[in-house]
Amino acid sequence: MRQRGIVFVVFLLCPGWMSGVFADASWDVESGAWSVGSNWDVGRTPDATDSYIYIRKSSTSVCTLNTNEGLFSARLVMQNGQTLNIENGGSIGTQWARVGRESAAYVNMAGNAAFVMNDDDLYIGLENGTCVWTMAGISSLTAYSADENPDELYIGYRGGKGTLKLVGSGLTVQADALYLGSGDGEWSSPQATLEFVLDAGGGSTIITGSTSIASVGSAHLVL
Repeated sequence: MRQRGIVFVVFLLCPGWMSGVFADASWDVESGAWSVGSNWDVGRTPDATDSYIYIRKSSTSVCTLNTNEGLFSARLVMQNGQTLNIENGGSIGTQWARVGRESAAYVNMAGNAAFVMNDDDLYIGLENGTCVWTMAGISSLTAYSADENPDELYIGYRGGKGTLKLVGSGLTVQADALYLGSGDGEWSSPQATLEFVLDAGGGSTIITGSTSIASVGSAHLVL
């Protein structure tokens, strides 16, 4: 009885401990910088207490990330037409990401921006949504894990339409597995587009352990 009473008192004295574990952070302004805490509904930038990070304020909202935010264990969800600009010096990693889920989303990477999957998967255009993910400069997109759990990159998944556009020859995309136009029978055929905009150095580099092309949908290569 004494032990149960001690545990009960601890929870009473620390009411934010349990709620913080399951917190979510949502983008809460029409446009602004990721690094400004007042731009989020929780009054701070996303941190280790968040389970989900939502960027879905409106169909025209823009979030600009130009700081090194490090690796999150949170999941990133983007939908409703918004744009995430990851600019020169901007860097972020999330556990998994659904970008362009059920509706539209746009991601633009420039300069030496970096996006990293923290031991899970990235979906670009899924569940009847659309996403155009554009990379320029010397940006990098990494869905690669050194452990036994693969990090996978899906472009056009479960009825979604996904486009990965690589502008120039200085970019790097690395994934344990790349899926172009995939999903299951519960959704209409997904569409994937892989677009290279060449420069004097040619096209950018994509490194994958395996690649699946149009297993249930369609895949398009644009040069």
